[in-house]
Amino acid sequence: MAKVSVILVASGALTTIERTLESLILQKDVDLDLIYIDNSQAPEMNDRLEEQLQSLEARRLSLPGVGRAEVWNQAMAMVEGDYLTFLDAGHLLAEESLKALMAPLDQDINLGGSFGQAAIIDGEANVRSHPENGRTGRIFNRLIDKKHYFAAYPCVMFRKSVMEVGFNEVYRTPKAVFLEFALTLTNFHPFFFVDETIVTAPSEKEDCLILEELVKVFVTVLYSFEDLSERSEQKVRKRLARQLVALGKYHYRREDYDKAGRFISQAVQIAPTYFKGRRYQFLNFVKDLMSRSEQAS
Repeated sequence: MAKVSVILVASGALTTIERTLESLILQKDVDLDLIYIDNSQAPEMNDRLEEQLQSLEARRLSLPGVGRAEVWNQAMAMVEGDYLTFLDAGHLLAEESLKALMAPLDQDINLGGSFGQAAIIDGEANVRSHPENGRTGRIFNRLIDKKHYFAAYPCVMFRKSVMEVGFNEVYRTPKAVFLEFALTLTNFHPFFFVDETIVTAPSEKEDCLILEELVKVFVTVLYSFEDLSERSEQKVRKRLARQLVALGKYHYRREDYDKAGRFISQAVQIAPTYFKGRRYQFLNFVKDLMSRSEQAS
């Protein structure tokens, strides 16, 4: 039986970590290798989790305060499994979800990985599944297209033998670190879609740092990936424009109208077609931005 390694970064509330560990314990018929990363700077928390960690025979690594890229790179050096997935406190695996992701990889050695649906819960407890049924497409395009999909790491499983690259330590936010890594692998290797909900995860708010780092990711993809298809390139351009507009709105709310205007202008240059269907909303926003900018000067 093939073995799957799960890298779990433990930070946050105790009950959140307990629920995540419980979802691992409930995985059946899986040879599981858990690498548990204490990133919480709260050693007493691990004492309360001892029973669960022992039942999972977790191997442990203490890296309090260390950046996510370095944490994942160090953990990857410990991986013993044939396959690998990543887990954060707050991610809840569905029953037998790891088994479902492993099945196509066992059957086809040419696959670089597999991916399934992620059920994303927003602040009002509404649930949305990504990708939607009947709209799978390449995972490369799915990762670009969906705002929260790539925040749910466990919906993607990688074959260890194709993971030639490590995580880029230039990024500070887990979302950007994981996204660039996943896009690199999914652009060069085929992945199989498993039409099941793999993980439930909370949606994430995108602050200024995340927005800036996602802009860097999409710029890197757009100008460094030489074999992007035309369709994928257009998706990257639209996603980059979306992030630039979000940054523009962020600075607009803080009354930095000059900076907001520059980001909006860059978005228009990168992907003019992004604004089709948003024409009137966008024009009203630009008019208001120009008016406020003039008043401020």
